[in-house]
Amino acid sequence: MIPSISCSSLLRCLLVFAMLTVQSVSAVTLTNSKTKMPFIPAIEMVEVKQSAELVIQGINNTAQSQLLIVRIDDINSTNYRSRFNKEFTVRKGTFEVVMPLTGLKTSARTELTLPYKQLIIFSGNESADMALTHVSIRSAQSLPQDTMALDFGTKKSTLYSGFELIDKDHAFVSGKIRERVRTSGDALTKDGLTGVNTVEIPWKNGWWQLSLWTSDQGEWEYLPHFLQRKITANGMTLVDEQWTAQQWVSDVYLQGQQHEGGIDGNPWQTIGERRNGFISTEVEVDDGRLVIKLEGDHSARYLAGLVLEPIGGGFAKEVQQQQRQRFLNQWPVVAPSYQAPDQLHIDDISAQVKNENSAYLAAQNSVLNLLFEIESPHNDASPLVVVATPQSWQGDQLDYQIRYGHWRYERPDPDASELRLSDSYLRSDMDTMRLSKQLPRRIHVEVSIPNDIATGTYESSLQLLTQGKVHQYPFSIEVLSTELPALEKSIGLYITPAPYYQWFEDYKQQTDQATECDLALLSKYGFTQAALSFVTPDSEAAQQQFITQLQQLQNTGFHHPVLAYAPFKRLLNKHGNKAYEHLLNLQTLMARHENLPQVYWSIYDEPHPEHVSSIKTAAQQLKQAPLAQKSAGHMNKTSVDSLIAAPDLLIVNHAAKFFARNKKTSAHQQLWLYNMPNPRLAAGAYLWRTAADGYIQWHGRMPTADPFDPTDGREGDVIYIYPQSAHQCHAVANIHQRLLALHEATIDMRWLQWLDGAAQESTTAKNLRDRIQRSIPIQWSAAQKINTDQLLAWRKEIMQLAQQQE
Repeated sequence: MIPSISCSSLLRCLLVFAMLTVQSVSAVTLTNSKTKMPFIPAIEMVEVKQSAELVIQGINNTAQSQLLIVRIDDINSTNYRSRFNKEFTVRKGTFEVVMPLTGLKTSARTELTLPYKQLIIFSGNESADMALTHVSIRSAQSLPQDTMALDFGTKKSTLYSGFELIDKDHAFVSGKIRERVRTSGDALTKDGLTGVNTVEIPWKNGWWQLSLWTSDQGEWEYLPHFLQRKITANGMTLVDEQWTAQQWVSDVYLQGQQHEGGIDGNPWQTIGERRNGFISTEVEVDDGRLVIKLEGDHSARYLAGLVLEPIGGGFAKEVQQQQRQRFLNQWPVVAPSYQAPDQLHIDDISAQVKNENSAYLAAQNSVLNLLFEIESPHNDASPLVVVATPQSWQGDQLDYQIRYGHWRYERPDPDASELRLSDSYLRSDMDTMRLSKQLPRRIHVEVSIPNDIATGTYESSLQLLTQGKVHQYPFSIEVLSTELPALEKSIGLYITPAPYYQWFEDYKQQTDQATECDLALLSKYGFTQAALSFVTPDSEAAQQQFITQLQQLQNTGFHHPVLAYAPFKRLLNKHGNKAYEHLLNLQTLMARHENLPQVYWSIYDEPHPEHVSSIKTAAQQLKQAPLAQKSAGHMNKTSVDSLIAAPDLLIVNHAAKFFARNKKTSAHQQLWLYNMPNPRLAAGAYLWRTAADGYIQWHGRMPTADPFDPTDGREGDVIYIYPQSAHQCHAVANIHQRLLALHEATIDMRWLQWLDGAAQESTTAKNLRDRIQRSIPIQWSAAQKINTDQLLAWRKEIMQLAQQQE
């Protein structure tokens, strides 16, 4: 039954009637019995309609998660980049995967066109015991009576099952509208319309349930950041939000840290539901129209989906439940096995070297990272954890910092299709820490050992107050007379202020201070490299700002050659050959200052072979007088080997297989590693073993969109330093555990440097150095088998040798 509707135009009536027509559910079954993979059904004659879905059910009989891969070819597909490729991680046992079949993109991000030529479903592990039990192509789900479901987006984007498309030219919407399609989200939320002023729908009078999906998922390095938003429906206010920039950062950008994975819910409850932007309320229609008005800046006026249904109707709730289940299916979780103890206890699980008296050994001019684990049989919302200041019997004291591990879901690797429950987010706001019987709580204690501190034993303890009782765990540190040498190689991060420093005027004024805070943090950990987000020096003002950035590095102790990753490439793209004139002007200004770090201008980053000629030309022009500038380039494949000798700084990762074939092309060429799978090994012992001069890691502060949503981009967040709400430098920064792992790599390296020095005078030291060196293969594929226990064992041998020489 179609409700009686007062229409303002025949066109509107026809549109509404079309949408209210009850849709039938139909499916084409491709297999309904146990089928081995790879599965290649005949689909040439199958008509794939808009909003159709591929439903895959099966069983994984292995003990581990496995990759399920869906490949779809169209008539233009010839290779990986020209076809659709999608990976799903499926846990052991039965599984179900549902994915849209329209609006698909190839791996090269071009449109996959209908009709499809081939569908292949296979496992990433051919030997895995997996089978399919049901595969079908399912048409749109049916709509209940008197229900409208609208999916806002583009004509080419994916439709959510049962919904009708509303694009920017549709009669229902008005405003200066732009279409948005994001990498993440399901068929309903990954696309939408922004800049919508009004949505006007002819509708039957009475009370109705209105549901909206209002969240733009964001994209690489970007999250919509409006400070005002108001949504009304027939005069009733649904949303009325106002923030200052600081409030937005605290309440929106950092909202994801308010709940903990595993303790406060699953990934849907802590991530998906929060990012869904779902609003539902009852509205009255009294003049034959539903009018939704949106106010705020362009990004605030965004809609992804709408459902209008009778009061008590369940269609929108059903969609929400489908979204929940599909999100959980798409992002299975690997969680640690844990059972709460009968009694509270504290364990020392630090991966550090101890002496025969169980005191930690630490050299002067270093930082000691300790780790304690609390297991509690009860919940406590406000425990108190403190550390007694480490103190010697003479009264000398060591400074320390304390953080706790906050549990959250993250991708174990940037391109992983599953989540890991991890407490790798290390928070300094200890007043937010809780104890839970669901998961253990780890406490990170960071002790600074200055180069002028007295040697000897320093006593301390970790103290916990919970439920009226105090629990203590004593520990001690033996400070050696050995002073660790400073790093000789360039090791550090790409670093730029958090994205919101470019979004709000009052934050823009704090950009330089934010950079100085980060540089001070990296300097404290002993890093020697920080690749800043340099300005493009195409005006005198910008050139002065570039020099100011170099002075920031200089003033915070970074004197090694520095990588300018983007400026030269931006100069070439914007100004062509005039780019070299801008660099010459910059060089003239830089000559007025002393001791500025040497700049290496990046001229390529993992280039395609067709760009080789222009890259070589740029390298040659930079080297010519009067410029005589240094160039740099990233390489991760063998197809561009002819560029190996082009830059003065060659930056390679494990994919280049560089050390299996080459070393430096000349004594003057610098060689760095970057973004290796195991930075603790790569930036420490492996870097020492190779001919490389440095290691650089992406990225210090660059999340994909929301910093606490690992699913909102084509890759997970690889972030080392987390945003914090206040402008000023924080005494203790919130960081990812991987920053401490990279710091441990520098400690490994510095002890190996000490060993190199000792080997010049001691046969024992030389024998130890040679043995360690022989144990580290030059090829990364073999070297990466070295684990943390082995690195710690080598460090222990070196430290014991240092003790003997005291």
